[in-house]
Amino acid sequence: MDLHPFRQRSFKQRASLSGIGLHSGAKVRVTLAPAPADSGIVFVRDGKEIPALADFVVDTTMNTSVGRDGLRIGTVEHVLAALAGCGIDNAYLEVEGPEIPIMDGSSEPFVALIREAGIHELRQSRRFLLVRKAVTVTEGDKLARLSPARGKFSINYTIDFRHPLISDQSFKLEMNERSFQKDIARARTFGFKRDVERLLRAGLARGGSL
Repeated sequence: MDLHPFRQRSFKQRASLSGIGLHSGAKVRVTLAPAPADSGIVFVRDGKEIPALADFVVDTTMNTSVGRDGLRIGTVEHVLAALAGCGIDNAYLEVEGPEIPIMDGSSEPFVALIREAGIHELRQSRRFLLVRKAVTVTEGDKLARLSPARGKFSINYTIDFRHPLISDQSFKLEMNERSFQKDIARARTFGFKRDVERLLRAGLARGGSL
């Protein structure tokens, strides 16, 4: 089915995935479920809803965690990337456990889960954010800049990890569903062996592997 680029999307059916939590080491499960138009992306745990919005981010230490009224869900970044990359506007993410399963450390397993759930096109039109002027955010040696563009979403990303196997790298991409699935979704989380003991002492990376 050809999907209309300006119509909202959700799922045709429910689909679930189980695995290990990266930081908790616990067995966890996430279920993608259809949601009505204008619902947005909403995490559900223990019957309580947490919208996937910046206002509900409670921690960004080695992962992104969202929370509300004392309830939190960790490591949401990979599944959210998959939803955005596949153009999903509305979804309930039912979570059993403290975080989203890490799987292979990429978004690709969640892209496959979205295919399993099937994409359902809704009648309602999408709402878009129009960038009218450049916005820059800096923190230490990190910088992010959002600039106006005509009819496309392009990313220019540079890293420098000061490691001989990585060093400094740059990547430029015009983002769409095809380019996300081809060039972004399989990118995996990695770490450095020198950091393992420190992370474990901090109660993190209990589900990681070398």
